[in-house]
Amino acid sequence: MKKALVISILVLMIAFSGCREGLGGRKEPVAGYRTGSQGLVINFMPNYPRTQMYDDEPFDVIIELRNKGSYATGFGGDRIYLSGFDIGIITGISTNGERLPSEFEGITEYNADGGYDTIQFSGQVYPLSMKKVDRYPATVLATVCYGYKTTASDNVCIDPNPFASTTERKVCTPGPVSFGTQGAPIAVTTVEVDPTPRITRFKIHISNVGGGTVFKYGGDYLAKCNPYHTRGLEFNEIDVVRLTGVSVAGKTITPSCKPMDNEGNVRLINGQATVFCELGNLGTGPAYTTPLTVEVDYGYMSTVSKQIEIVQTP
Repeated sequence: MKKALVISILVLMIAFSGCREGLGGRKEPVAGYRTGSQGLVINFMPNYPRTQMYDDEPFDVIIELRNKGSYATGFGGDRIYLSGFDIGIITGISTNGERLPSEFEGITEYNADGGYDTIQFSGQVYPLSMKKVDRYPATVLATVCYGYKTTASDNVCIDPNPFASTTERKVCTPGPVSFGTQGAPIAVTTVEVDPTPRITRFKIHISNVGGGTVFKYGGDYLAKCNPYHTRGLEFNEIDVVRLTGVSVAGKTITPSCKPMDNEGNVRLINGQATVFCELGNLGTGPAYTTPLTVEVDYGYMSTVSKQIEIVQTP
């Protein structure tokens, strides 16, 4: 009897474990994966380039690339560039950069680590004796430019009759909702809810939490993110995001939002922006909770550096 009981327990444990994997043996999705303040993260692979090298050695740079956010990259003009050095001394590195891996996956409900890849640059060093110098110190900059998207969603309280005197218990009271981060360098951090009898107003706070530079969304601006571009990103193109959608339970209220231009662009000041939106025609009825969704598109630039020294070959 005891042996049969043990076998039965083991069978139940295996069955329970199989249920957790989901139908067909597939893993269950991880809930709440849209967190964190990073998008693409780049680093120099150790010894590529070496901190000190001779001028007759190949100049090889390998960049480690991780997508730690919740949106895929590798579309259109997403590229990585090397700069900071004299291209007459370190030659063979394209000023057009290198394309990012196509459809480079971020963190998903099935991939908690996000995408990983490497990008290699190969160049040569012009003989320093021909430049009449013994050493050439330089700072190598790696700059990644890419388009990204933030999607923030959480429940808010809507009360069509916030000042009505009633003894009826309400399921919620309108107030600020902390959205936290959304697995992206631009975050919808907080939404304040201000109820009136006919209109509920939302005060949406947007922040640059990724430590890089945000700029206008679009292929033209990605091209100008190139350090070798003749004009580069201009003042009115930096610290700008595009508010592409604000909806309450699937009903868009984006046209009510301000301040933004006719393309939906919103300017950040000191890394912060506040947008005001309205939900009207509420009618009457009890308070209820419903999802508010905010979508923001933008270009993003991050840079890392490494000090090197090239020495003339004896």
